[in-house]
Amino acid sequence: GESARNCAPSSAPLRRLSRFEYDNALRDLLGDKTRPADAFPAEVGGNGFGNDASAQGTSRLLVEQYLGVAQAAAERATRDEATLKKLVGCVGDADVSGCARAFIERFGLRAYRRPLEADEIARLMKLFEAVASQESFRAGIAAALATMLQAPQFLYRLEDDDVNAPLSAHELATRLSFLLWASVPDETLLQAAAQGELATPRQIAEQARRMLEDPRARVVSEHFHQINYKLVGLESLSRDVATHPAWAPGMGARLAEEARRFFDHVVWEAEGSLEAMLSARYTFVDPTLAKFYGWPVTGEGWQKVEMPANERAGFATQAGLLTLLTPGKHTNPVKRGVYVRERLLCDSPPSPPSDLMIEVPEGDPALSTKESFARHSQDPACSQCHELIDPLGFAFESFSEIGLWRTNERGLPIETNGMLVDTDAEGPFDGATSLIDRIAHSDAARRCYVQSWFQFSYGRGESTDDTCTVDTLTESFARHGTDVRALLVALTQTSTFLRKGKTP
Repeated sequence: GESARNCAPSSAPLRRLSRFEYDNALRDLLGDKTRPADAFPAEVGGNGFGNDASAQGTSRLLVEQYLGVAQAAAERATRDEATLKKLVGCVGDADVSGCARAFIERFGLRAYRRPLEADEIARLMKLFEAVASQESFRAGIAAALATMLQAPQFLYRLEDDDVNAPLSAHELATRLSFLLWASVPDETLLQAAAQGELATPRQIAEQARRMLEDPRARVVSEHFHQINYKLVGLESLSRDVATHPAWAPGMGARLAEEARRFFDHVVWEAEGSLEAMLSARYTFVDPTLAKFYGWPVTGEGWQKVEMPANERAGFATQAGLLTLLTPGKHTNPVKRGVYVRERLLCDSPPSPPSDLMIEVPEGDPALSTKESFARHSQDPACSQCHELIDPLGFAFESFSEIGLWRTNERGLPIETNGMLVDTDAEGPFDGATSLIDRIAHSDAARRCYVQSWFQFSYGRGESTDDTCTVDTLTESFARHGTDVRALLVALTQTSTFLRKGKTP
């Protein structure tokens, strides 16, 4: 952590709450788990995590939705005497105005992530009194609440414009809570800010470790891994049962649950490392999924099982992901190979030339998939890229188009050996487990994982200004045995996190 503070701070753009963050904030502020932000316009482009400040536009539609969602959330939070009392606490007090003011100051502190200024309180009180005198105490509170939930101070992570001024304690508390919880600070963090207990990197690290013990950190980790490893869409995955008799209804949801339980267990219960995510020889199944995989399992419910050691390793050989990477009737080594390069090594092969028609070879019954795809590496226009990609995809040929283990393809032998090139882990491999074990111990995989967390945590892409920080984080990550939680704490210790940096 120390040396990452020696790197110059890089840009800290103005960030608007992402859909994920908005829903989490509503959950933490009001106990509202309806996830209304899921209906906001899709967040595309930028760093791919839906939270890249440079890709965040604010359309008229979004502004209208903010209004509607804020009003609906305020109505739900004040809909009857019981919910109103839970929210405000002092319902029925003789001092109606004092009660409303206390609520506005307390709720505002959490929603705006800092104490409200006198003029903000005055405006909200004026609104409360106007509505309460016309309608009711409840309606007045709902109006003030809806106003706070669509205020820029809630929707944007506003920081003082003066780049030379240090971050305030409340700004640091906000950066910390959004990095680890993708949500607003809790009472403990706000109290620490008010009492000057976020003044040193060490104090911030202590808070970070406390926050990682909270279930909210698991929600963020799950969200990150689902997007980073392209597992979105698993829930609704379906395949034709006539073609794939092993496929049962609801299989997509089961495969999504397998992945979710696996990441959750590795990060929070077991090894805690990237190495284990990539190469652990266990997974989680229920009886239906065990039957699908062809594994003998006794007992009901979900359980941890050892996988056949020479067949599978980590999440990349789970049937869900392998099926997602096979949209057609036949396995597609190019798609699987590109996934390994892009997601595990952060090495994106260039797009094929626009004048080159890419045809996925039709399954010639006389040829194996590997033989069908061989011309990619023979054609000079294709070979330069495909020799980086195809062998990695061929390593997974022992898995059918729905990710089941197979020892032959329509009676033809399967070849899964090849060479991994153009990375620090280069060398020969035979099969998916051999390839993944090679990658799991590589600098490239470690750096790739750190880069992804960096972009997700700081809400932007990576620039050359970040090289020092990412290098230092990667060294620290390797030193800590690729421990994910140690990486998350380290992300709160960089100068880019602790200081302003220039705004792009």
